[in-house]
Amino acid sequence: MRKIDGFCLVLFSIIFFDASAQLKVSSSGDVGLGVENPLEKLHIDGNIRGNQLNGAIRIGTLGGYWLDLGPRNSGFAHIKTDRQFFYFNTGLKVQEGLIGSYDGDLKLRTSDYNRLVINSNSGFVGIGTTAPNYKLDVHGDIGLWGAYFASDERLKNDIKDIDERYLTNIFNLKAKTYFTDYSPMMDDPELLKEGGDTIVGIKNNIDLAAVDTVQKIGFIAQDVIEYYPNLVKKNEKGFYSIDYVSLIPVLVEVVKAQQAELSELKRLIYSIHQQNSKALSTKNAVELQNEN
Repeated sequence: MRKIDGFCLVLFSIIFFDASAQLKVSSSGDVGLGVENPLEKLHIDGNIRGNQLNGAIRIGTLGGYWLDLGPRNSGFAHIKTDRQFFYFNTGLKVQEGLIGSYDGDLKLRTSDYNRLVINSNSGFVGIGTTAPNYKLDVHGDIGLWGAYFASDERLKNDIKDIDERYLTNIFNLKAKTYFTDYSPMMDDPELLKEGGDTIVGIKNNIDLAAVDTVQKIGFIAQDVIEYYPNLVKKNEKGFYSIDYVSLIPVLVEVVKAQQAELSELKRLIYSIHQQNSKALSTKNAVELQNEN
């Protein structure tokens, strides 16, 4: 015991009384490494190296959970944990404005449901779907205050007047009323991958209940493709979509054609009326002459 006591005495003498010592303990119990007057429980002036991969530092908790801090290679600074999520108790700002995913889809979630997904391979953005098939794939209603579509002549080639068959085919289309139903898509395993989403969760993602209560009016893609195949697209999952916007020029030309026919009919009716009036006037004149 005397040897231990002597050693401790020497050690504490170095800590408390040697001005050149690297370890300092203040009267309040704060410990400093390379700091003359430590201001925190542990106050360090210099770098810290841990014993994890490439010197990363591991911070553990009583429950055995851990958080590793430190670059594991020359390209990234790593923050890793054995927990499912990171929790920030305040807002998160990124100086360079760059947020990305390393080797998977980028997902934004609320209430444990995927709300927006950016596919890591295609870059397609999905809202209400985890498997987008278009640059922007929205499963649900969209509210817009205005929209413009690129239509500059310089961005088009092989410009021609619309074919007559496009005008006559419009009369073959039949408008339908319907309620949106996404249940056929629920068999898609892509919708269930990663994140533990359930069928209920996916329905919440696309707000299925709200969509189902609103009756829609439109066309059936399988009907439209027979007459306007270039306005119908089939995605990789086998579901069809219609380019409704491109039907507007067709309707404009149909209205113009019908208006031309109406104008011609009005001209013919007016001509016939004039002829009838002239013939009636002649008849009346003849009858009046005969009476005299």
